[in-house]
Amino acid sequence: MIHGNYIDYVETSGLDSVTQYELWWAIWSSIDKINFHELQWTLGRHAKFVEHFVPLTFLGNHDVTRVASQISDPRHWSHAVALLGFLPGVPCVYYGDEFGLEAVKENRPSGDDAVRPEMPKDRWLFTHSHPEVEQVYRRMIGLRRRNSWLVDAVIETQQVENASLIIRARARHGEQSLALALNLTGEPFALADSVEVLEAEPAVADGAVAPHGWAVISGLRPARVRRSNDQRPLRRLMGGAVTRRQVRPTTTAGCAARTGRPLRSGGIGTSWSWSPRRSSRAAPAGAGRRWRGRRRPRA
Repeated sequence: MIHGNYIDYVETSGLDSVTQYELWWAIWSSIDKINFHELQWTLGRHAKFVEHFVPLTFLGNHDVTRVASQISDPRHWSHAVALLGFLPGVPCVYYGDEFGLEAVKENRPSGDDAVRPEMPKDRWLFTHSHPEVEQVYRRMIGLRRRNSWLVDAVIETQQVENASLIIRARARHGEQSLALALNLTGEPFALADSVEVLEAEPAVADGAVAPHGWAVISGLRPARVRRSNDQRPLRRLMGGAVTRRQVRPTTTAGCAARTGRPLRSGGIGTSWSWSPRRSSRAAPAGAGRRWRGRRRPRA
């Protein structure tokens, strides 16, 4: 199912599951564009789906360009594999993806021939394969088998930046929990001292996820919500109390659906509200007309 009301479709049709094309797109797109805010928004929808049914998750099939061709930096191919193996759902591996095969689907008759090569008699006869990708698949499949509760886990995102993200998963009926830390930057991504590393690529050193690496960890505590102090300059400027809220979607369509107005793709939108009752200072002239309701300042 490419788009629409997944939950309603499953409940009215009687199906057990549907293909999660939203997640497929968000995985490779957020990694390739280095914009994990896009993935964060999609994971919010994915978490709601899992409350009603278990989606079929994938990185490729015979209808789409192979994931190794979607993600331009080979150092980040394994990040997509880690997400497939970690996130709730029924993971499906399209043949050849486990070897890192590359192919582009073209919009023409027989345009999908490249993504559907003939299976060789022996698996090692695939041309242009990447054995290191296969090893990541093997390790994540092993992790999945040892933690079968991941199939319908409750997930939440933590420490979301354009190039780094932590996804925490906990058992829906139990005490188990794990976290996946993703790092697309050229600098180490520090982890808490109390965590245990279960899988990583490359290996974790000095308590940090390696540059362009990822790690599955246990022992991570839930994130605490902290109040931001970056509202002070506007509070002084406007003479009132300013509050800020983050708009989760980062795509233009997603932002328009949530806020009623489009935002630029690739960033977090921010909307502002002004309340003179929360300040001892007098409101600026015309503030009631200019700042009534929630508005987003012009860039």
